Amino acid sequence: MRVLLGILFVSIFWGYALSQEAKNGGEKGGGEKAGKAKAAGNAPETTEKEASPSETATTSALDYLFNRKAKDGSAVDKGNTIAEAIGTKALADEALDGVTREIDPEFESYLNAPEQNPELVEAYNEMLDETVQHLRERQAYDAIANLYVLGRYSWDARISDQLANRVMALRDAKMSQQRLESDNKTLEEKIRVANYNADALAERVQKQEADFQRRQSLQARKANSQNQKDNQNNNNNRNSAFLPSPEQSQQAVSSVMGRLQLSEEYFKSLDSRARVRLNEREMEQIEKQARTDFQQYIGVLYEGQRHHHAVLAADFYRVLFGDGDLPTEMASQATAAAEIVGRIENDVEVFKYKVSKDQMAGASAILQEAFSLSKNHPALRLVDREEKLKVADYLADMQRLRNMIEARDFGALESALERLENEIRDFDGTKPRSLVNAVKRESDMRLGMAKLAAQQGELEKALEEFKAASQSWPDNPRLTEASNQFFETQDVMNQSNDEFDRAYAAEDYRLIFEQQLAFATAVRGDAEREDQLREALETVKAAELALEKAKLLERNRDPFGAWEAVELAAEDWPEDSELNRRRADLAIRASEFVSAVSKARDAEITGDYGFGLTWYINAQSKYPASQLANEGISRLTDRVLGRPVMELEEEKEEKRSSSNDSESTSEDDSETVEDEKEDASA
Repeated sequence: MRVLLGILFVSIFWGYALSQEAKNGGEKGGGEKAGKAKAAGNAPETTEKEASPSETATTSALDYLFNRKAKDGSAVDKGNTIAEAIGTKALADEALDGVTREIDPEFESYLNAPEQNPELVEAYNEMLDETVQHLRERQAYDAIANLYVLGRYSWDARISDQLANRVMALRDAKMSQQRLESDNKTLEEKIRVANYNADALAERVQKQEADFQRRQSLQARKANSQNQKDNQNNNNNRNSAFLPSPEQSQQAVSSVMGRLQLSEEYFKSLDSRARVRLNEREMEQIEKQARTDFQQYIGVLYEGQRHHHAVLAADFYRVLFGDGDLPTEMASQATAAAEIVGRIENDVEVFKYKVSKDQMAGASAILQEAFSLSKNHPALRLVDREEKLKVADYLADMQRLRNMIEARDFGALESALERLENEIRDFDGTKPRSLVNAVKRESDMRLGMAKLAAQQGELEKALEEFKAASQSWPDNPRLTEASNQFFETQDVMNQSNDEFDRAYAAEDYRLIFEQQLAFATAVRGDAEREDQLREALETVKAAELALEKAKLLERNRDPFGAWEAVELAAEDWPEDSELNRRRADLAIRASEFVSAVSKARDAEITGDYGFGLTWYINAQSKYPASQLANEGISRLTDRVLGRPVMELEEEKEEKRSSSNDSESTSEDDSETVEDEKEDASA
């Protein structure tokens, strides 16, 4: 589809350029145009046929409209349509500056909803004030109880209940911290007792050590005085020196027991200290997580335009955590929420005043702004339904004005402007009215220029101006008169169909190719003629591709390949004079190869397969990359060996269908030629 759109676009461009050249008497060479068209990836164009003297002015006009403009559904037509739509919307935006393009569905629902009971709204506001007062007095539980009452109101949407649950979660976190603090106090008492016991045990062990040392010294002196006595008794009791003294054993055991008790008390102290540290860290994490969660919840309330609840939540944070100052982001949100609450209350009063003065433009803007800032504000629930419906009617009128501008229905637009200026005191219709007048003047001026161009014989320019005038103001009453002057003629489509049938019957495919846009419009919807048009265009395209390939091969000094390319194309379209002329020119330069192929074909037709195979081999020796020679050798070899062979006509038909399915360019052809040369050299 994209390739077809590109072909149509290039054809339009070249058709217009060629028409200008025909007027100035200049003509381009067919080969040069074919090369440009091939470079653009499309079928080459030929010189456009000049209009005959018998062609009427109206026929030329219709030919321009249907043959040279972008067809419906083409890329150019779609691009123009999109550009026109964007430009029209820009005009509407400029004319209705400050008016929203579309009404928000939620705001529209609010405008049509009934107002709330003033007594309920007043009770809700009093409860809010009472809750704030409780928080200032540090009465958190009373404030929480009020939150559960506030959650019962329909417009509160149970947000107060959620806030109360969040506050209770904070209280639970505080209680967990208090429990951990109590555990730490118990652990600290254990640490104090363990330290006291350790000190007492250390003192006792120290005394035991001193007594043990004193007794050791006394025993040493006694041992020196009794050495002689012990030596005399050695013969009677030789093992007495190795037996410990009972007193020494008792003192050693007492010393060890004292040290073990001291170590036990020390480890108790370390365990208690570790538990205290873990509890302190857990308390820090609990408080940090609680603060973070509550701060995020306040941000959610603020972003959700629950400004009253955001202020209450900030007050709860100050009371529960006792910091005095709020975090920077939370303080900013609480301050902004308080400002918005006060602003909405003031905007509602201003809105009611403007409605009473029939200043609906300003009133609508104020109410829309207030609703966009805080759609859940209780003051907005008190706005009377009749007043809101006036805003809805005004916005609907603005939307109708926008639609009229985009549809360029300036007649209805002018009457609508007059009505709005009479009904709405602050409505300014200066910009829309200036737009209407400017477009009307432009349309009339375009029609005048179209008539002047038609009188001077410049039909193309006249039709361009006529089209611009109709696009500027489609309902211009002068368009009917102008259209009658341009389009009162016979059915051009029938003429195009007759001309197409004659050209197709005469196999004048090049004429069909030159006027393909006109014929494409004429045969649209006729399946048979569409197939015939497609066949003619594909035939011409294949022929032009072959001519271009031959030109490239000839430029590369390959006359054999050039002649063969034209010969293959001529087999599909033998009546084309351009192919026949080119084939004859190339046959002179490739006479040896042409003669060999011709003799091989004649022998194959007469059934002399051996003789034909010989000449095909001779042709292959002169041009190894020859398709005709290689296929002939393969075909005659199969015949000689008795293998099944595809008939020549069937083979041509198969090649023709495969060539129609493939899209190729001159660059691809050059690459193919180079590959063939490499294969031949190999």
